Amino acid sequence: MNHETDMLVAALRKVVASGGEHLLFKVSKQEGLFASKTGLAAEVAQSALDRQFIELVRSEGEGKKLCQWVKITAKGIRFLHERESPVRALDEALSLLKKEKEATAVGVVRMQERLEEISEKLLQEASHWTQKIESLEKRILDALDRLEQAGPLVPPGLLKEVPWSIEVVRYLQWRRGELDSGKCPLPELFEMLQNAYSYLDCPSFHDGLKKLFQARVIRLEGVSDPSLMDKPEFALLDSGQVYYFACR
Repeated sequence: MNHETDMLVAALRKVVASGGEHLLFKVSKQEGLFASKTGLAAEVAQSALDRQFIELVRSEGEGKKLCQWVKITAKGIRFLHERESPVRALDEALSLLKKEKEATAVGVVRMQERLEEISEKLLQEASHWTQKIESLEKRILDALDRLEQAGPLVPPGLLKEVPWSIEVVRYLQWRRGELDSGKCPLPELFEMLQNAYSYLDCPSFHDGLKKLFQARVIRLEGVSDPSLMDKPEFALLDSGQVYYFACR
């Protein structure tokens, strides 16, 4: 990733971790997603707004004292998820290792074609690096297999009833590992699923979550202060309990 993308990803991670609104630019001692209203930081902030990764929620003041609050959109969550998905990162590393392996093999062939005599030391070094690359390649393939086998964590019968259950499990695992935030608000989870399941509505979403909860595939948690629920219509009511967060 280039510097602009790094800055954008870091900002999106901040707003997701805050769980709600976040100040766009730093104002006095108040921390913002971006440190300055000028230069590269301002360009990246405007790009995030233009690409609809974040949206303005409210503004206060004017001029140099203007404070703008934003929140992340479903599109922004999707972008962050795709950029930092463990499967994506491993795929990129695997591709790089394969290129290195091919380059090593080609280099050895060229040396053999150009030289009548090749020292034993060079051959040993080439073999040594090839073994290291193959070992790393195998470890990455094994890691990819383990990630792809996450499906059995959902009982086959339940998977037929809730076809998007694998996406829920993987997203919650990714969120816990990459964002260091185990609790996912139900509105965020619903918006993530709608990118792939546009037909999904709130009642079907709640029904599926109840089944996953009852099967102990996920956990549901309430909220101590109801005023913290940005979208209370997504709160799940079950057996007298009010749930607003899902986690693994």
